Amino acid sequence: MPAFLLKLQMQIDFVEPWVAVSSERISFEEELRCELSPDNPLSVLVLRAIGRRIDCDDVLFEACNEKADFKLVVVHLTWSGRTESNPWPTVKLFADAVDFTAHQMMHDVQDYNM
Repeated sequence: MPAFLLKLQMQIDFVEPWVAVSSERISFEEELRCELSPDNPLSVLVLRAIGRRIDCDDVLFEACNEKADFKLVVVHLTWSGRTESNPWPTVKLFADAVDFTAHQMMHDVQDYNM
């Protein structure tokens, strides 16, 4: 990945069940590319894995190019290792880190701690 894309990574203070990704980032990105059909709008974007839930297959990706009208997307990977058809993989789009934190992560924290 070009160096200029690496600088785009958002800083998010993850709260359990969300954690930052590290060495597993590449496997999440490869599985996403495998699962997205060519007609899926996400397939034309450069997406970088930056977080994941520890209790399910939700992964947070950052859109690394200006074509996207969103900055973050949560994708529920199926881990099928093959191209999926709609509605899989499921996705939720977020304008930015504030939007993700307020409308996804904090709800997940509440559900996780119940």
